[in-house]
Amino acid sequence: MKKILLTLVCAFIGAPAMAANTNVEYQKTYDCAVGGCLLMCKSLAQTDHTVRARDIGKADLRLLKSGTMLFTLSFPGKNAKTEVIIPSGTESCELRNSTQ
Repeated sequence: MKKILLTLVCAFIGAPAMAANTNVEYQKTYDCAVGGCLLMCKSLAQTDHTVRARDIGKADLRLLKSGTMLFTLSFPGKNAKTEVIIPSGTESCELRNSTQ
C-alpha cells in the first residue's frame, strides 16, 4: 500500500514539472500528404541541400530558446520514431513535400 501511495505522489508532483517546459519557444506538428515529406538541411558552410530523412508521415518540430531545433519524425507503416537534433548555428532545415 505504501508503494502505491508513494508512486501516486511522485506522479502528481512530477507531471506539472514536466508540463512546464520553459525551454520550448515554438512547437508545431506537421502532417504530410500522400507521398510524405523530406527533411532538407543545408550546412551554413555549404551551398547544397542534403536530405536528412525522406518518406516522413508526421513531424513534430520544437524550437528551443537556445536556437536548437528538435524534429520528432514518424514514418508510415513503422512503429518507431526518429529524433533529429539540429544545434544552433550549424544547419538550417526545412520540411518539403516529396513532390518538390
